Amino acid sequence: MIPARCRDTTPWKGFVTAMIRTAVSVLAATLLFCLGLADAGEQPNSRAMTVGECTAIGLSQSPRIVIATQRAIEAREKVAARRGIRLPQIEFRTEAQKYDWLAPNKRNILGGGTTDVYSALNLSMLLFSNGRAEANIDSATARFYAFQEDLRRARQDVALDVNTSYHNVLRLEAILASREEAVKQMEHYLTVARRKQDIGKAPKLDVLRAEVQLADVTQARLLTRNQLEVARLELLNAMGIQDQGVSVNPVKDTNPAPSFAEPDAFIQEALNKNPEYLKSQYLVQAAERDVRVARAEFGPNVSLIASYNREGSDIPDITNWNAGVALSVPLFTGGITRARVGEAKAVVEQNKSATELVSQRMTLAVRSAVLSTQDAAGRLTVSQKTVEQAQEALTIAQEKYAAGLGSPTEVIDTQVALVQAQTNYSQALYDGKVALAALDYAIGRDPVATQNTDPGAGRNN
Repeated sequence: MIPARCRDTTPWKGFVTAMIRTAVSVLAATLLFCLGLADAGEQPNSRAMTVGECTAIGLSQSPRIVIATQRAIEAREKVAARRGIRLPQIEFRTEAQKYDWLAPNKRNILGGGTTDVYSALNLSMLLFSNGRAEANIDSATARFYAFQEDLRRARQDVALDVNTSYHNVLRLEAILASREEAVKQMEHYLTVARRKQDIGKAPKLDVLRAEVQLADVTQARLLTRNQLEVARLELLNAMGIQDQGVSVNPVKDTNPAPSFAEPDAFIQEALNKNPEYLKSQYLVQAAERDVRVARAEFGPNVSLIASYNREGSDIPDITNWNAGVALSVPLFTGGITRARVGEAKAVVEQNKSATELVSQRMTLAVRSAVLSTQDAAGRLTVSQKTVEQAQEALTIAQEKYAAGLGSPTEVIDTQVALVQAQTNYSQALYDGKVALAALDYAIGRDPVATQNTDPGAGRNN
């Protein structure tokens, strides 16, 4: 079913209102960002920002949104152009021509001479087009709404990119912190192992094993640091910030994201909000109107015409006027009109099939996102318990080692296990937040409405 707003006779009113609201929100977000940079103290180009603030900056600077906005404006102007066909068309024309020879009757009309000066004011107005003008307007209006959905999707694309990059930075920061701690602990174990070897209480194998593990965790730390730098650049790029001197510090959020069991309610919401699905419906409506345009070419056109003109040899001094009605009826077009109708019908069927395809993809995306929230929540529960167990095992191993009852190998192994458990926990924690953003994207929720709110708001378990 095509949404009722397709039938709006003044589509640009809602569009302009939406653009004004967007401009206000973008201006406010940019102002907050600039004020935040000014208040950052010793690091004027670095500040802590929430995911909502980062998203607002991205929405204000992304070239994708500018392109989508201009396309919507272009479509709006096409609607205005097609509406203009139904209004009076007024034309003024003037010309002056000199002839080497004129027929006597023409020369008499001009009052002698071979110069013809002519001016005319012409009026024409379409009275009846067999529904073609109205169908053209409806078709352009539906396409305008389709481009508006493109604009919504562009904003959602930016929001998803920012959200994914933002939480990727937080994930890598958490992993880096655990690996920094692991390097510190391995350095300590290596120092202790060397001291014990010097006094003959530990074999050289313990030292070598500690050196190998220290090299491993040091390499892992270096890799994570590099990944974190790339993730920060990706976040700036998603926000549309090209100045590499700017640094955005995401605010840590350790609250687990909610998980959901049933996708049916989300699928129903997506049928009313998903931009790609709504766009496909608008394109079906536009194609159906194009069929009406093509069929209308079989019928007559009626126009009102009028003209007021003056003509003379040196100055226009002979006045004429005329007014009447023009009728045109196509009798034979060589099959062109019939072919255009068939072409338009084929486009309708294509767009209907495309709508069905979009519906299938949308349903799959929603179901996949719901399953991802379940997966992340399940892994988070397991990894949280694993972290607690690994921490307890490390504490026991350290106590045994300090009492001379355990080996450094046992301590090193438990330390490595703890780092892996912490990595798995951070991965699951932020995978859940990205899955939540992916669910919003699959449904088609607008980022301005969802940012800076409870992640679980508006969702059903």
